[in-house]
Amino acid sequence: MKKKWILWMFILPLIFGCAEKKEMTQKTKVYPDSLSLSWKHVENQYKGKMMHLGLLTIHNHSQVPLPRDGWALYFNRFRRLVVDDLPDVITGRHINGDFYMLEPKSSFAPIPPGGKVVLPIVASHWVVTYTDLPSGNYFVFTYPDGHEEYLPVDINYEPIDTSRIQRTSYDKLPVENHRIRYHRNNRQILPDVGPIDPYKPLVTPTPREILWHDSLVTLTSPVAVLADQGLENEKAYLEAVLNKVLRPADPRAEGTHIVLSLTPEIAEPESYMLTWTEDHEIRISGSDAAGVFYGIQTLRGLFPPQVEKEAVSEITLQGVMISDQPRFGYRGMHVDVSRSFRSLSEMKKFLEIMSFYKLNTLHFHLSDDEGWRIEIPGLPELTEIGAFRGHTYDEKEHLYPSLGSGPFADDPTSNGNGFYSRDDYIELLQFAKDHHIKIIPEIDLPGHSHAAVQAMIIRHERLMAQGDTTAAMEYYLLDPKDTTRVESVQKWKNNVVNVCMESTYRFCEKVFDELIAMYEEAGAPLQTIHIGGDEVPHGSWNGSPKCQNFLKEHPEYENADDLSRYFVIRLHEMLKEKGIQTAGWEEIASKIEENKRVPDLKMKDRELVSYIWNSVWGWGAEDLSYRLANEGFPVVLANVTNFYLDLAYNKDPDERGLYWGAFVDTRSAWEFTPYDIRNCAEKNLYGEKIDLARYENFQPLSPEGKENILGLQGCLWAENLRDMGKFEYMAFPKLLGLAERAWARMPEWELEKDVEARREDFTVFVHKVGHYELPRLDGWNVQYRIPLPGWIVEKDTLYANTRFPGLILRYTMDGSEPDANSPVYSKPVPVKGKVKMAAFTSDNRRRSR
Repeated sequence: MKKKWILWMFILPLIFGCAEKKEMTQKTKVYPDSLSLSWKHVENQYKGKMMHLGLLTIHNHSQVPLPRDGWALYFNRFRRLVVDDLPDVITGRHINGDFYMLEPKSSFAPIPPGGKVVLPIVASHWVVTYTDLPSGNYFVFTYPDGHEEYLPVDINYEPIDTSRIQRTSYDKLPVENHRIRYHRNNRQILPDVGPIDPYKPLVTPTPREILWHDSLVTLTSPVAVLADQGLENEKAYLEAVLNKVLRPADPRAEGTHIVLSLTPEIAEPESYMLTWTEDHEIRISGSDAAGVFYGIQTLRGLFPPQVEKEAVSEITLQGVMISDQPRFGYRGMHVDVSRSFRSLSEMKKFLEIMSFYKLNTLHFHLSDDEGWRIEIPGLPELTEIGAFRGHTYDEKEHLYPSLGSGPFADDPTSNGNGFYSRDDYIELLQFAKDHHIKIIPEIDLPGHSHAAVQAMIIRHERLMAQGDTTAAMEYYLLDPKDTTRVESVQKWKNNVVNVCMESTYRFCEKVFDELIAMYEEAGAPLQTIHIGGDEVPHGSWNGSPKCQNFLKEHPEYENADDLSRYFVIRLHEMLKEKGIQTAGWEEIASKIEENKRVPDLKMKDRELVSYIWNSVWGWGAEDLSYRLANEGFPVVLANVTNFYLDLAYNKDPDERGLYWGAFVDTRSAWEFTPYDIRNCAEKNLYGEKIDLARYENFQPLSPEGKENILGLQGCLWAENLRDMGKFEYMAFPKLLGLAERAWARMPEWELEKDVEARREDFTVFVHKVGHYELPRLDGWNVQYRIPLPGWIVEKDTLYANTRFPGLILRYTMDGSEPDANSPVYSKPVPVKGKVKMAAFTSDNRRRSR
């Protein structure tokens, strides 16, 4: 209580000391045209609870006061606003999802020109990174005649005091700094490695067998590409690559030949052999077209990475024989475009890079609470309403702003606006097919469906207004008499379809049929639809008369929560009739039993593909993937602890991203041990060492269960990936760790915790990434994360290292930020003064923060 009183002693004068003596009336009110916000984090564990305190300051830079009424401040935030702890001069409320509003009470004192007001704000949980703070802030001014104006405002985050970001009393995870990085790099990477041989590049992902020869072969333009029938696509792709990396030469010159062939005796799908013949002919033979394509990618990976940026007249390669095949048949990336939209061209760029690293599946998250991103003929409201976000009180024209999307639904630069037309999607499917990538669409149901639910509400209202009751109810997703009031874990209300309405299944079938038609037209028949099935709020249908009647008629379902199983069964049967496999998150094949998620054996024989995400140590589902696989369920491992690539790299306020399940960096993905995740379990979410003895009931993966592990998947959820720069920053180079683990053979240290063997392999991997893959990504204009250097100063000597050798380290001794002209660090060097360091790309064009 004393702490609160002292705080208000400082804040109240700021609030009331700026009050104008002259009252402004509604008739003469003129609103400021220049405001800004700032935020200062004060403390976590506020009042000893799972809450935090921050100070929000409103700055008035205009020539007129900000009055006591007629305006409201809207913003998005992951942390729940504690309304009861707001200061007496303002009120606020949660609208939906991450969307909040603050507005003044009559006691609010106007802010004069040049003035400010400081407001203490309490919210749930904690602040660790700037991601935890408000975004998408804007004022709405309401004029006497009723019209409104929207004013987006910048927010300045004051530097977060890292001594104040401990989440709980048991949070032992240290805040990242240059000393921690230096010692960690020393522990994980061998200091002495042989020189990099430019003629023997290290390929990512690592081929199964590689044998170097003494001979050299030189590629000059033109290169003749010969191909078997059925490899026309692969031939055209290789020719396009060669035309990009080799400058035109004398067309009469006789260059090297590259022969592409199908070799059925190579039994494993997607396998290939890459060889040089004595007459310098390069041969790529594959078990199928995909194998030939991956052989081409390996050949491209042997090229100097700089040619991706600037073509050369010739490329000299060491003779080699490579025999290769993937470890897993499913090697995927999940991309969420529902929360933050990515354009067609951006997705093509990402697919191109995926294919180079031999990933073959895009799990495409097309719908969620925050957006519906694909045109469905006959249901225009899905994109008219669900594909745009902007200021609204009723969502009759578009959805609420969320995830910082701002007030303007017509802003093409907003992450909240956009969708794929039918033609766009077909074009993307054809592009993916040419790159041997299968696209699995996800329509997230029955939860995570606010965009669809709201769109169908508007459709219902429009048709009812026209007097067409039958059409209005055809695809309606709610029970009109439902009194249920629940909220999802992401704080969304009204985000669950009613599973007891036949109109819900008509809606699903309509969407599925339109998707199937698009795939057929693209020449890429649809094989799998992912139905989501995750995070349905408890009690979602308790107040639905339709569902209560259904439960009375169907005693095999014990309660309303059990209806999720009924929904999955209905969709599975619907899709099975269409020849489509049903996939979903782990919830579709499991149930809660004694407060623990376990396999639902009633779903065992339906061949549901279950994507496992919840592997957080200490949450009770660590071995769920193995339990499901051991019971015969096909499983894709998408473990949050290793493969949620959108999560923050480490515990550093400047590393944007969520961290609810883990901090995930490139090593997290690379060191994943699919067949025994205990061997990559070191510390939990709070930095405590994992005591495996506590998990005596952990069920290992059986030999039979191994056959049900289809593969691995990285996930890029888009709450924070609000532009392509942030998307690429989080995806790369993490994706390379995933690609290595999904394609390369099982390392010796996977089933035995051999620290030294792991260190040796990781050393090779980081050298591959630093010397070859990061320069290659530079050539493709990928804005990957450049890791910060690790460094220490001992006895006036600077010692430094980097996660990816091949990056350039530069330093200063006067406290200034290093630039492209600062001294290069190559060995321990005497220093004095205030040292600062940064890592630079090999072309010196970009630097770490």
